[in-house]
Amino acid sequence: MKNNEEDIILKELCDANGLNIETVRANAEQYVDALEIFFSGYPRMISLKWFPNLSKLVIVNQIVENIEYLETCIHLRELWITECKLKQIQGLHRCTSLERLYLYANSIKKIENLENLTRLEYLWLNENSISVIEGLSKAKCLRELNLASNQIKYIGTSLIENIDLEVLNLADNKITSFQDITALTLLPKLRNVSFRDPSYGSNPVSSMANYHVHMLYHLPMLEYLDSLHISSRQVAEQAEATVTKKKMWYHMKSKTLEREYNEFYHRLKQLRKKNEHIPEERIRILTKYVQALRQELSFLLCQPDSGNQNDQHVLNDAYDKKIATIQQRLVFWHNVLNHLSMQNETAVNILNYQKEQLAFRIQLELISGGNIRFEEGNIVNDIWYNACKDLLLSRFCSAIYGRYSINGIKVHRITRLFNRPKKLQFDSALDWLLSEEDDSAKARSIQSKLEYLFYCWHPQLKEKCHKQHLRSIESIYEHGFPNAEMYKNAGQEEALTFSNSLAVSDYFRIENIGAHNRDEYRFGSVILAKVYTGSCTMAPTKELPFPDYKPDSSITQKNFPNCSSVCRTVTFPDKTLIKSGYCDCSAQQKQWFLFDNSHAYAEYVIEFEYLFSISTSTLIDQLSRIKPDTINNILTYDDPIYNDEISKDISVLPHDDEFLPKINGNEQLTEDFLLKLTNQSNIINITELNLHGCHLTSIKQLHNLKNLRTLNISFNELSKIDELNYFYALESIDVSYNKVTTFDGIKGLTQMTTLIASYNHLTKSVEEIQILKRYFPSVQHLDLRGNPFEKTDHLRSRTLAILPTLMSIDGTYVTAAEREVARKCLPDIACSHENVAKHSRTYIYRPRDLRCHSIAKYYDVHSTDIFNVHQPSTDDPYWMSKVTSLCLDNVCLSKLPNLSNMICLKWASFNNNCLTKLRGLEQSIKLEELSVENNFLTLLEGIENLSNLRKLNISKNEITEFDGQILSNLTRLSYLSMDQNRFHSLAKLGRCTSLIELYAGNNLIKNIRDIFYLKPLPNLLILDLWGNLICHEAEKYRLFVIYHLKSLRAFDGYAVEIQESGEARETFGGKLTADFIVEKMGHTSLNDLKQLELPQCAIRGVDLGQSFLSLKCINLEHNQLTNFSGLIYLINLKVLCLNYNRIESILPRVNKSKVDSKGKPILEATDTRTVLENLEVLHLA
Repeated sequence: MKNNEEDIILKELCDANGLNIETVRANAEQYVDALEIFFSGYPRMISLKWFPNLSKLVIVNQIVENIEYLETCIHLRELWITECKLKQIQGLHRCTSLERLYLYANSIKKIENLENLTRLEYLWLNENSISVIEGLSKAKCLRELNLASNQIKYIGTSLIENIDLEVLNLADNKITSFQDITALTLLPKLRNVSFRDPSYGSNPVSSMANYHVHMLYHLPMLEYLDSLHISSRQVAEQAEATVTKKKMWYHMKSKTLEREYNEFYHRLKQLRKKNEHIPEERIRILTKYVQALRQELSFLLCQPDSGNQNDQHVLNDAYDKKIATIQQRLVFWHNVLNHLSMQNETAVNILNYQKEQLAFRIQLELISGGNIRFEEGNIVNDIWYNACKDLLLSRFCSAIYGRYSINGIKVHRITRLFNRPKKLQFDSALDWLLSEEDDSAKARSIQSKLEYLFYCWHPQLKEKCHKQHLRSIESIYEHGFPNAEMYKNAGQEEALTFSNSLAVSDYFRIENIGAHNRDEYRFGSVILAKVYTGSCTMAPTKELPFPDYKPDSSITQKNFPNCSSVCRTVTFPDKTLIKSGYCDCSAQQKQWFLFDNSHAYAEYVIEFEYLFSISTSTLIDQLSRIKPDTINNILTYDDPIYNDEISKDISVLPHDDEFLPKINGNEQLTEDFLLKLTNQSNIINITELNLHGCHLTSIKQLHNLKNLRTLNISFNELSKIDELNYFYALESIDVSYNKVTTFDGIKGLTQMTTLIASYNHLTKSVEEIQILKRYFPSVQHLDLRGNPFEKTDHLRSRTLAILPTLMSIDGTYVTAAEREVARKCLPDIACSHENVAKHSRTYIYRPRDLRCHSIAKYYDVHSTDIFNVHQPSTDDPYWMSKVTSLCLDNVCLSKLPNLSNMICLKWASFNNNCLTKLRGLEQSIKLEELSVENNFLTLLEGIENLSNLRKLNISKNEITEFDGQILSNLTRLSYLSMDQNRFHSLAKLGRCTSLIELYAGNNLIKNIRDIFYLKPLPNLLILDLWGNLICHEAEKYRLFVIYHLKSLRAFDGYAVEIQESGEARETFGGKLTADFIVEKMGHTSLNDLKQLELPQCAIRGVDLGQSFLSLKCINLEHNQLTNFSGLIYLINLKVLCLNYNRIESILPRVNKSKVDSKGKPILEATDTRTVLENLEVLHLA
């Protein structure tokens, strides 16, 4: 039977190709290299063994279901199996010579079994059911790939290894994100791309706004886009210019966001300082008495009349008990400080999360080309804001939150979400449903089934979801709601969960965190979604137990095949409800389980804070109040809170000064006194000395104590301790609670192991720690708490990186994990060739990724280079000369590594280090981008040779001024970020004539006339000066800057509106003011000005005040003055030229006369005063 079938098929095959079956069987058709079957019946791929030299096989419109019997076709180069019934790619493992494979118009669901086809160049899998691009990693020679008309949603990095790909057709799929376009930038030879094709259809992404702009920006070398030829490179250039402007705009928004949250961090720091004041003061007092008791005990034991050993033991026990009692109080107050520190860490984490959320939204707007937008609502101007707020408040019932002691809710922000592709998807789903209903009544019924419901991200989705881009609530903003399968995999009901109750929606988040961790769940967010519930069936009522919840496994689409959703009423256990009056909220709490995620659209995001009936007055309680302009009214830890604890302190402290030392100042610190204090006969025998609380301002008198090993000079008035030089035997020193400003000058303390310098006036953390490293090589225990260091972030890790021998820092022992992190930051490791090579790249071109602002950081963190093609190897002796990108962030560098051989370096980043000088870049003359943010630079030097520099970021340093010559050399500089430094002036910035973006906020600029230094910058579009003194002290500051810098398009984080430009012209235009004169004359020495020549300046008014008393002569010809106006105050004026103006009167005329209650004009007294008494010459022609 089988042989008969094969004979029949072979005959059909031969007849279709004009071959003789007998000749074929006689092996006479060895020369046949091509077979075609179009319309004949060919149910199975058999009888191919008779054609061993076959190189081309075409099978079209057959009922073939499997690829088989190709084992003998080892010379096959081209295979067509199209419009058949294929369900799987298989049977090709012997066809290693295959170059062209056409399997379109089948039922294939997965790309697989192509590993052996290493010569494959053309692959057509269009018109199948493929949902994932995979299985092509071995096809290194692939040039053309057609995957049109499939079910593909994402591209990702699936094609990253097909670097020879030239033609890619993905039309008629389900791709919605511009990020998939970004993925194609990794294909250098790609010239033809189609997301929309007349022969197939289009993707949602091709209907999005700015689609062509983004395609041409990311793929500038394209020759064909969506089957259309790109005839001019000018189109790609225009696309790049458009995207560059967008990147500038959104980067400005990111900088503005960072600036705002830096202000919040600063206010939080002030708040923490206020709250720590009383605990720190109590610690100071208690510590002072403990030190005094120890000093007194030491003094008594050293005296000759201290008694025998038994008496000394009794005395020692008595003092130890007193000290132990006070130490217990110290432990309490230290615990208070530790608790405050933990609260501060939690508060910082909350702020960080909020900032990351907003930063993500800004970035998402950019990378989506504006197809995803976020509009922050305003309680005054936006009706929808108040509607959302009222809805949330109406769905909140404090009775349900009794378990958590929550009695209220505060709305912080409501944001409206515009997601164009997801909105089109949602509308299309509704349109399809409406098109199915001919009856208008049924159509209205569909509209009535639209509900606004709450949605909160389920915490288990993050743990169970294997897709990285779907692991947080932020993913909903871009990708929409997760599908039902994700909930099933997370062990929940197989459906999306929505609710009309905030308590039900937020239940899982709160319970997952824990009811007792109120600071963790205090701040939350909920999505308000438009949901089509469709045909809905009711499920039995469900009680939400605490804390365990068991999902209902019966809620699946399989069990409810004819329903769009399932609804159920939800109740809470009676024991959790507050019995306060009548409340029927429990009867109204409902959950909806939606099976199709396309029937829900996220429209609003509401960020809120729970208010608690039991206030703990923690930092988190006060966090929401750091955002107003002042924190003076914020609740702080005050005396009443600690009255009981302070009383306990008083009860254990002495009531007089009997224990305090009797030394008062340096005059009593003599050699005899020291001998008496220590009961020694010779000064060189003194090894321990306690001079606590002696009001010392100097310790010169101790210069002979060369054998001193332990010294306590706490609670004095010392401002420096360099008088301890060359105390070679000194091992421990306590200099806490003094006024020490620096360790500079100390030398020779080679045996020092313990240094306690807490609560002094040290400010330069890195400089002081580097001094300790240089002169205290053996230090093991270091305590610097309570010093006003300027940069306290990562201070502990920075200290350990510089002093790796430390065993404890600020009273806390160093952990093994901390030591391992610090080890990687050691100079020998951080600056080693291996580490530098690890963070170096050899890319030639800039990345085509809208997320990229710092190129060096992008290539180090985000770029995908799975073959390490662009990763230099130290085995190559010339590897440094090939490096173009270097990122050495967060490694505590105190100086740059040797980069003299990096002659091709173009992008470099050294952020968040300990650099105090910028040296070592002299040979990197090709450098285009340099970032040294958050270091300790005080002077900008070492970049005078970088004439190709385009971007420079020096923010968060301590630089006070620029070197004018350096700026003159930076002729191509277009971006400069110098915010959070100590600049007092904008002088010399006018030399950077190519500057487009300038960020100079949070400096010390106080003269509004510094704006005139920026007038020579014709291309300046973005300027940020917020946080300087001029912002608050200058009158009409914003309008003044907008008027004088007419090229600005954005100022202080906000766009310059047309109305603002008009108001600025009206306010400052055509007025002769002191600023006008400074701008025209180029100097500010106005008091000595005697002559003024300002013809043809379009002056409409004069406002000089009485500051120009030396002015003798003014020429204002050919202007637009209508009267003398402000000129009358120039009492020493002798010559006044007003020819060719519009003078109507000497003094301004009153436009409208005053009238009395009856409407009759009131005659006013005539102004008869004498003006310009010294005027000798007046021209009014």
